[in-house]
Amino acid sequence: MPASAVVNQRGPFFGSGSFGSFSSTSRAGRALAILHEVAHLIKVATFVEIDKHGGSKVSDMWLIPEDGGKSDLSRENSAWVEAHCRDQLKALK
Repeated sequence: MPASAVVNQRGPFFGSGSFGSFSSTSRAGRALAILHEVAHLIKVATFVEIDKHGGSKVSDMWLIPEDGGKSDLSRENSAWVEAHCRDQLKALK
């Protein structure tokens, strides 16, 4: 886990727009944005693949896949996080 985080002051966290079904400047929208980023850091499994020559390859599986530069995948990832945290996000005031 990183020791610190930086929020882009020119990004949607401080501007107009939305995160999932929430305004980007609402508490729920900001919480969703943070949860989305944290979900990229959560490893859910590690696989070791062994090929026919006895070599191995280790692969990690993350809670949500990397989506940098891929707006459609980023929206899908946000929707997944929102679906799993909806009640908690809606409870934020």
